[in-house]
Amino acid sequence: FVCPCQSHSPNHYKVTLADKGRGSDTMSTAIPDNDALYTYEPDIVLCCFTADCVPVVFYNEETGLIGVIHSGWKGTVQEITPKTFRHLMESEECNPVNVNVYIGAALSREKFEVDQDVYEKFKALGYADDFISRNDKTGKYHIDNQLVVKKQCELSGVAADRIATDRTCTYASSGGFSYRQDKSCGRHLAFIMKKGGR
Repeated sequence: FVCPCQSHSPNHYKVTLADKGRGSDTMSTAIPDNDALYTYEPDIVLCCFTADCVPVVFYNEETGLIGVIHSGWKGTVQEITPKTFRHLMESEECNPVNVNVYIGAALSREKFEVDQDVYEKFKALGYADDFISRNDKTGKYHIDNQLVVKKQCELSGVAADRIATDRTCTYASSGGFSYRQDKSCGRHLAFIMKKGGR
């Protein structure tokens, strides 16, 4: 297992064999200040933890590249997913046409209620308007962070039919961990591993 010390950053990290076991039993050895991991190495379980944030799991079937991204709303407005894919295209010759993405359960639009300051950060992205609504009674905004992340994948070159999305709301689901609902809740583990020899 390799785990990041998540900080709602736009940072990504290439995992090597030397990183095996980092963060698996204590956060003191986790990859610091990082919210996206990727590797070509087999038999390494890349992990991210979420409790309302959006987990993005991906693999490139041509090159064997795998990865995970933790995209809380702060990561989304910092465009961690597009920045990770841009880095992979530029530094790893990763063609997004060959990438498959799984977007895991996250906080729904209905339950993700925000004030003007967060709304303005999403608005500034320029492509999130379809995923934002305003409640005139409360004056609050509701944002579908999951669909914004899906849009970011598409804008990065991943085909829509290669993106699978679990629309389970972590707040509304009886089996979900929601930090917004319970600050002492557990965390969901999203992970991916490439089997040796493949």
